[in-house]
Amino acid sequence: MVNLLRKLQRVLPLVLVLSLSAAGCGSDSTSSSRSDEPTATTAAPATTAAPAATAAPAAGVPGLVEEGKLIVVTTGNFPPFTAIDPDSGEVVGYTIDIARSVAERLGLELETPTVDWVNELEGLAQGLYDIADSGIWPTAKRQESFLFSRPITSTGIVAQVRTEDAGGPGFADMTGMKAGGIQGSSQEAYMLENADALGYESYSGFAGAGEALTALKQGRVDALSQDTLVAGFASVNDPELAVAGPTVLAHPLSLAFQLGQEAKRDAVNAALDAMIADGTLAEIQKKWFNTCIPVPDHNNQEEPYTTMPAGDCAAAATAAPAAGVPGLVEEGKLIVVTTGNFPPFTAIDPDSGEVVGYTIDIARSVAERLGLELETPTVDWVNELEGLAQGLYDIADSGIWPTAKRQESFLFSRPMTSTGIVAQVRAEDAGGPGFADMTGMKTGGIQGSSQEAYMLENADALGYESYSGFAGAGEALTALKQGRVDALSQDTLVAGFASVNDPELAVAGPTVLAHPLSLAMQLGQEAKRDAVNAALDAMIADGTLAELQKKWFNTCIPVPDHNNQEEPYTTMPAGDC
Repeated sequence: MVNLLRKLQRVLPLVLVLSLSAAGCGSDSTSSSRSDEPTATTAAPATTAAPAATAAPAAGVPGLVEEGKLIVVTTGNFPPFTAIDPDSGEVVGYTIDIARSVAERLGLELETPTVDWVNELEGLAQGLYDIADSGIWPTAKRQESFLFSRPITSTGIVAQVRTEDAGGPGFADMTGMKAGGIQGSSQEAYMLENADALGYESYSGFAGAGEALTALKQGRVDALSQDTLVAGFASVNDPELAVAGPTVLAHPLSLAFQLGQEAKRDAVNAALDAMIADGTLAEIQKKWFNTCIPVPDHNNQEEPYTTMPAGDCAAAATAAPAAGVPGLVEEGKLIVVTTGNFPPFTAIDPDSGEVVGYTIDIARSVAERLGLELETPTVDWVNELEGLAQGLYDIADSGIWPTAKRQESFLFSRPMTSTGIVAQVRAEDAGGPGFADMTGMKTGGIQGSSQEAYMLENADALGYESYSGFAGAGEALTALKQGRVDALSQDTLVAGFASVNDPELAVAGPTVLAHPLSLAMQLGQEAKRDAVNAALDAMIADGTLAELQKKWFNTCIPVPDHNNQEEPYTTMPAGDC
């Protein structure tokens, strides 16, 4: 990285000249000539390719300009966010490294065409690119015209001065100073809107970047209004430049998308969340800023930010990103308890003796994304949540319904599928009424399950003759086959899986009580839950979850986006993988 910075330093006077014209990248425009009405794209692209994921999950990213690719437009002249490496001619920088990681996580090839700033957002609005990434301030005005990702860092506005004026008051007292900025930028807007309070003698708006930088160095202006991170980078790499006074107007920087591309934005956000959770973003910040910069969790500047601690890169992942997952039972491991007797969610492979299933595959992918070794101890269902409550395990994963009652005692991940409750019967009773009419039937279910609770709570309405609670799924299915019960209250997906794989079994009647299934965690482990959620979001975004559903269910199952069953679900299209 040092060598690259030195290379950039050789061309820094030119690069900084160009970067000043890109001040609007980290700011809003008050004139239509810069960011609100940019002209058509004319520059030839410079591209960088990222290797596609092995499973090619790009199908999980809707609205791509070109199938299999993520086209991220940038200026290449706004260091440290984006710059051209003078030796290789490739575009490099903080936002470029972010784009590369996002593309890799989404299984897409990365292309990074470069255009002038005035053409970046215009080309995006025309649908020429998937993302614009030159460090863009998602102002309220810009949010009327574009969608924005979750923030990728935060910055502000600072006074850029000559070295001899380093340590001056900056914006705190500009009495008698000649100030300047780039026409149409938010940095200029700040100066003009606060002229009386700042007290500067005169203000000059420069049409070109070279003109602005030359004016500062020649003493025709005493200070330029500049993006904080860009000004800091410039000052480190150019002995003639410095900053003065405090930063003002702290704000986020985000990636921009065309309006109407919510699904694409959500996929990218999931990848960004995973980068924050596993320490990747902190590592990229350390690389380009030599520290970690606060990362807001939203673009609403009227609300307080939730941030990474400024200057703290301790959570950054190198070989073991597990440091970014607080509250682990055992360092370096993700201990996921399961029953091993609830197929297709969890079962013991009779040949290998290993635990397999839908939730096991999910746990494996989560562990890999968090840089952790996976352990999957098996216990009876009655002991699974009890052991979790005692802190013996990190996660309980046997397809758990996050009922309101359970949410009083446990934290739950975002859902990983949806299901319901159905009557499992013997094959000769297929097509029967199921729960619609159980008059005189002997029924059963698994002790402590939500399916048992449904039977017991609705005993009078269902009309069954008797109910038997079984310790495990195997015991329950054996009782059904032997005629000791006539129907089992069963999870819909489990019952369907059993019926496909066992000719003696079938389902009867409709599914009732559609609900999500989630991973459970101990109360107080919000940071661990958030890290797991980020991994799950990334699995949804990059198509991994759909692939696992296809593997275990032979179709895709709706995935709710929350555990509140009183609100409508946002789902993956049923049957569409």
